Amino acid sequence: MVSPQPSRVALTDAAVSLLRRLTAVHGPLMFHQSGGCCDGSSPMCYLAGEFRTGASDVLLAMLEADGVPDPIGFWMSAAQFGYWQHTHLTVDVVPGRGGGFSLEAPEGVRFIIRSRLLTDEEAAALRQTRHDERESDVAAPSTDLRSQPGAETLRDRVALVTGGTRGIGAAICRQLAAAGAGIAAGYWRGTQAAEKLQSTLAAEYPGRLTTLHEGNIGAAADCRRVLREVIDQHGRLDILINNAGITIDKTVAKMTDEDWQRVIAVNLSGAFFMAQAALEHMLERGTGRIISVSSVIGETGNIGQANYAASKSGLFGLTKSLAKEAIFQLNRSGRPVGDGVGLTVNAVTPGFIATDMLATIPDNLLDRIRGQIPVGRLGTPEEIARVVAFLAADQSAYITGQIWAVNGGLDM
Repeated sequence: MVSPQPSRVALTDAAVSLLRRLTAVHGPLMFHQSGGCCDGSSPMCYLAGEFRTGASDVLLAMLEADGVPDPIGFWMSAAQFGYWQHTHLTVDVVPGRGGGFSLEAPEGVRFIIRSRLLTDEEAAALRQTRHDERESDVAAPSTDLRSQPGAETLRDRVALVTGGTRGIGAAICRQLAAAGAGIAAGYWRGTQAAEKLQSTLAAEYPGRLTTLHEGNIGAAADCRRVLREVIDQHGRLDILINNAGITIDKTVAKMTDEDWQRVIAVNLSGAFFMAQAALEHMLERGTGRIISVSSVIGETGNIGQANYAASKSGLFGLTKSLAKEAIFQLNRSGRPVGDGVGLTVNAVTPGFIATDMLATIPDNLLDRIRGQIPVGRLGTPEEIARVVAFLAADQSAYITGQIWAVNGGLDM
């Protein structure tokens, strides 16, 4: 059996033998994997074209097997691919009846997935195949505040960015630092990326304090501890960016209690606990900024992402409620609400952004994604960061309780 290189999917000899028998009886075949890809999950085997694929599916491989005349497409739901794109899959066969509509069911056996992490070499090869297109995708206008006159709109401010050491979070840290802010970057594990960001900011902005804070955003006690650490080390907190988030993508039928609760805990409850602790400090000072990074999925929903969509949609209500409470509490304490810097709460909803998460997505899915975006390209982390920096600035005091979409017109 030979699969296109670089390969994401392989077949064992037993799988090839079974596919040969099924092809002789039924004709050309295809696989579709809509559930999780951990060891023991079962892809469904259909007649080629019987399972209708579309924009919500990813073609991982066209598998060639000895004695099977037509290549066998291996498809996966896009929601699942977003979570399992770091894995290599091997299709094997074990005793036991397959799923009711899967062609091997009557044979008394079932196809099964064996998964492992992609090696560094495999991941690099997959990234290389996407290199040229990714370069064109991220060719957006410069958003580096350092190149603009009067850029230091956040001089002497202190910003805490959760999930701040990679992807959009790291871009936000760099943008806020360029605007003059001291940075506190939150992270969970991933020490190497955190230390790299810290050393980069220290080299670019000598004399300005950049601190790292490891904690589990899904634990209320950790959220409060991190807030205390930031204030202890920086002396204050002016800006909170709720950026940390995770995905555990499964269909509703296959989603466990833990799958649901974990995503809600990190993406929504964590944002609440961080904001709750930050708001207390900001109300004492009478000024501040709280900005949450949501997602277009919170607006549109997505198959296989009920937990993620609910958590990101929940940030909309949280943002508006916090904005109203901030004004209510300021009025109650006799502090001026409409003058000066103010205390505002807003959210940003990114669309499809060219981060490492998208680096190994196959061409066909990226083409579909770009086809849905009116501007015809992916966004960049820096474009999200620029909007965050604008909302964080003292001059944005008249904007509160708002949801800012940054998605290339995706929701028009």
